[in-house]
Amino acid sequence: MESRPDHRAGAGYVTNLALRKGARVTGQSPVMAFIDTSETIFGVEIPQISARYVELGQPVEITFKTLPGEVYPGKVETVLQAIATGQSQPGGLAVMPTEVQAAPFIVRITLDDPEVARRLPAGSTGLAAIFTEHVKASHVIRKVVLRQRATLNYVNPF
Repeated sequence: MESRPDHRAGAGYVTNLALRKGARVTGQSPVMAFIDTSETIFGVEIPQISARYVELGQPVEITFKTLPGEVYPGKVETVLQAIATGQSQPGGLAVMPTEVQAAPFIVRITLDDPEVARRLPAGSTGLAAIFTEHVKASHVIRKVVLRQRATLNYVNPF
């Protein structure tokens, strides 16, 4: 029986292509970057102190620099429970202490309208608000501020 490599087609495109006619390719360094467009993933940074209030399914509103003036609803998909500062590389030396900092955690969200996700360029940035059960009285203020920031994206897109 012949073993064949898995050739799955992926939706996306190649960028930063470093191949030229006659170039030799090895497994040592990448020669192109593939941008997978089959699924859009949104990551929201939140302070560690706030992570304890975030739960699956909570409502989210997000505005993007590339789509000024609009606020899009979504939901919390998951809270990633690990970041790079919680990892150490195995080796023959004792752990080297570094300055301990409270790096943000990442919350993955999904938008209610998948068409918006398809329109966004990869790497788009914006501002998001997750509406938890904690301090619910501030939600109205947060919604107003988010809409103000969405409008300001017309004036200051940076």
